[in-house]
Amino acid sequence: MTRGVAFRCAAADPALLGALILALVFCLYGIHWGATEPWEPDQMAYHDAVTEDGRLNLHPGDFLKPPFHKYFSFALARVPAYAVSKLLGFSEITLREITLVWARMLTVALFLVQIVLVYAITQRFFGLFAARILTLAYATSAGLIAFSHFLTADIPVTTWMLVAFYFAQNVLLRGRLTDYLLAGTFTGVAAAATGFVDQSHLHRHFQRSVGVTPGEYRRRLVDRRSLSAAERVRR
Repeated sequence: MTRGVAFRCAAADPALLGALILALVFCLYGIHWGATEPWEPDQMAYHDAVTEDGRLNLHPGDFLKPPFHKYFSFALARVPAYAVSKLLGFSEITLREITLVWARMLTVALFLVQIVLVYAITQRFFGLFAARILTLAYATSAGLIAFSHFLTADIPVTTWMLVAFYFAQNVLLRGRLTDYLLAGTFTGVAAAATGFVDQSHLHRHFQRSVGVTPGEYRRRLVDRRSLSAAERVRR
């Protein structure tokens, strides 16, 4: 399967296309709710770039949530909405409504990308039937659809993780240099979206949460798989 197949297979498989349509319909329901005020405490898409005293206000320390998606929302939702508002003379309330809905639409778009990636990744490892079943379940997941209505980092983090996993899968199947580079790049993007500042930060968090280092966890996982495979051979 080529690199671009993940973004072409919707036209090839009606099951995936149906899952995407279902997800879009569910996500659009209520997309405008709360338009007069943001639901997200950190106001991801409402951050003003300049403070009242003229200071540039895009420092990571200004945000309660991981900053990467803050910048993402600001650049792709707040700035375009502000430009359109100034051009057409919209009020501040209308500007906030446009910003909120458009920022949520960006989140919905990221969720749709997830669905395509889940389909492509699953199909390459487990076949078409498994890909269709898992994709339909994923696309209609109540938890994920609920998150698509909020401007939190949950949907973006999952998207970047799946993109990284897709290229990591390419490394396993093809091993090209570009796949290594893209897998590493998007792993870093996912880490930035979760708030990790470097690899050691991630390692410390993993060790506190799981009780062992990532390397030790991987060795134990490999050992268990090797033992399981040996048992199947003996049988």
